[in-house]
Amino acid sequence: LLRRVFSAQEEERKRISRELHDETAQVLTGLAYALDDAAETTAEPDIKPQLERMHTLANTALEEIHRIILDLRPTMLDHLGLIPALRWYAESRFNDLGIRLAIRELGQPRRLPPAVETALFRVVQEAINNITRHSGARRADFVFEFLPDHTEVWVTDDGKGFDPTSALGFTDGKRGLGLMGMEERMSAVGGQFNLQSAPGKGTLIQLIVPAEETTEQGNGKSNSIAD
Repeated sequence: LLRRVFSAQEEERKRISRELHDETAQVLTGLAYALDDAAETTAEPDIKPQLERMHTLANTALEEIHRIILDLRPTMLDHLGLIPALRWYAESRFNDLGIRLAIRELGQPRRLPPAVETALFRVVQEAINNITRHSGARRADFVFEFLPDHTEVWVTDDGKGFDPTSALGFTDGKRGLGLMGMEERMSAVGGQFNLQSAPGKGTLIQLIVPAEETTEQGNGKSNSIAD
């Protein structure tokens, strides 16, 4: 049931992103061009600044629509794969905050089953959002290790950390719900979600997914990370 829910969510995200691109974005593009033409051709000096302002607002709205489209379903995830999509997403969130990003690939990189790549993207996306919103980190490290029978992803940051027990107990509100969602996504593809954090100690997240997509139960339980 969980797999079907996530699959339905992704299909709905694709549908909405297509409609925003094909309809809303095109209307805003046409509006921006029309306002630009009107500003260039008007002979009324009092109206031209207003048209230019409206043109700027239309372009701002168009940029926001494009951001929403990319958040809903980055096309590079489908075309280029997991690591390029996550690199783009992390850089787009970290650059303005001055957070340094390092990505390492170990083993022989390969494409994973679509459902697994989507699950990993959504979980790491949530981790990236948590780093930007809560951590105060100056550096984040991503490691992707491709092994014969499974793939591991490690996300670490040097931020202020937190108490996972309190967060999962809903005392931390949205973060607790986010962590539960990450765990559920890993469980849905037969993977594991492990979290290690403490106040003042940063945060480490380990994700493990099998080489082949599975539906095994109980694999997604959150555990501490073994030394």
